[in-house]
Amino acid sequence: MSRYKIAVAGLIHETNTFTPTPTTYADFDLFGSSPPILRGEKILSTFRDVGSSMGGILDALRRADVEIVPLLWCAAQPGGIVEGETFERLLNEIITALKAAGPVDAVILDLHGAMVVENIEDAEYVILDRIRHATGTETFVSAVLDFHGNISREMVEASDFLVAYRTYPHIDMGEAGIRTATGTLRYLANGTKPAKAFAQLPYLIPIHAQCTLTQPMKGLLKVMESADKACDAVTSLLSGFPPADIYDCGPSVLAYAPDQKRADAALEQVLSAAIMAEPAFAGIGLRSGNEAVAYALQRVKETRKPVIVVDTQDNPGAGATSDTMGLVEALLDQNAPNAVVAVIHDPDAAHQAHAAGMGATLSLNLGGRGDSADTRPLQGIFHVEALGNGSFAGTGAYYNNAELNFGPMALLRVADSGVKVIVGSHRAQAGTQAILRHLGLDPSQIDIVGLKSSVHFLADFESLTPDIVYAAFPGLNVADPTQLAYRHIRSTVRRKPSVTLDQMS
Repeated sequence: MSRYKIAVAGLIHETNTFTPTPTTYADFDLFGSSPPILRGEKILSTFRDVGSSMGGILDALRRADVEIVPLLWCAAQPGGIVEGETFERLLNEIITALKAAGPVDAVILDLHGAMVVENIEDAEYVILDRIRHATGTETFVSAVLDFHGNISREMVEASDFLVAYRTYPHIDMGEAGIRTATGTLRYLANGTKPAKAFAQLPYLIPIHAQCTLTQPMKGLLKVMESADKACDAVTSLLSGFPPADIYDCGPSVLAYAPDQKRADAALEQVLSAAIMAEPAFAGIGLRSGNEAVAYALQRVKETRKPVIVVDTQDNPGAGATSDTMGLVEALLDQNAPNAVVAVIHDPDAAHQAHAAGMGATLSLNLGGRGDSADTRPLQGIFHVEALGNGSFAGTGAYYNNAELNFGPMALLRVADSGVKVIVGSHRAQAGTQAILRHLGLDPSQIDIVGLKSSVHFLADFESLTPDIVYAAFPGLNVADPTQLAYRHIRSTVRRKPSVTLDQMS
């Protein structure tokens, strides 16, 4: 007989409150960059030997020989505020399944940390609180969180153990799931609950500056590892998700240890390092769109190697529409001879391309249909150069062979130009070279690769070229938080990192 009975569930969304289109039940049940809604045993089979957060949780629990009670798991592509009815429907299903399972020793949740629901700023707190009320105070409640979570003190108080990914690109999701499950099992075995410490940082970090492959985040990773070892702790530094107009928006630090003294010491070590790193974050900026394209063209002439232009403000992985055409227009204006932009979300264009067939010529109003006020479709003539069903395995350490579904896709070349666009039917970021290869392209043979992503692409594209330039084209993932019309964020947090420590004080 198993020592413990542990329930697992997931309800994941990263909410950009500046995106006006709400997130619906259908969004959670769409097979895109994550599976549709999973229930019961389907959770166990889908995440077996998968390097995701739920995959890591299940891997650790299987090795510990516990009774696993799978409830419900779902995730929607980052986007606008989640409909209240959708949230209640999904959460109620989790609670109902949990109650039907009978008493459990622990509940381990796969959450994000930056979900916002109609009339609920702190959705994860509500999830944790309802789980707590459904199980009682003795049941151990833990959760794995996304690196971009906006964490509240209420979340910490409503749970026993919260663990976040440490990397961006998120290549340690499986490890974070394992840390969450093994920590839960450790404290269950000891018959205790960990001491916890929590603090919020006094400044926001722009999303494009949060990458852990570069400084200062790279160094802060080492600080967490050191604090964990010195204090027998589990620490998390969450970078926050700036395009969320909520009170608790921003970075934070969590620390858990066997006693309060060590939890506080671990927290202080990570927190002080993160505060001292603020000026380094301030130095990471974007080029204007036209400047970025001009730079890329010049670098191609100098190196004869590909250059990546990152259209970070239209990153669907942060809730943007993935259909602004500023980068495409700039490439056309500057006569780029060999460029590809991925991925434009335009189901109608993809459908027309498939209906017309390979080699066809189409007149289209491409893209520009989303929620961004300062964008418009690109009117033009396009040649259909390749078609795909949009179903393929992602490459690189982030996607790690996961099955992806972009829906019907097409490679279109703008007439009388060297500029091509990849069009998809499901909104998802361009984070893997497999997108290009799916449509017959060799990324190494393209001069300029334009990607609607922010950081995740680095897990697969960094090996292609060291030349990467971030461009400030229009989009709903606004890179400079000072340009966002916040109404609810707390007054004590700076909208942007300060350049010097003197300014901070």
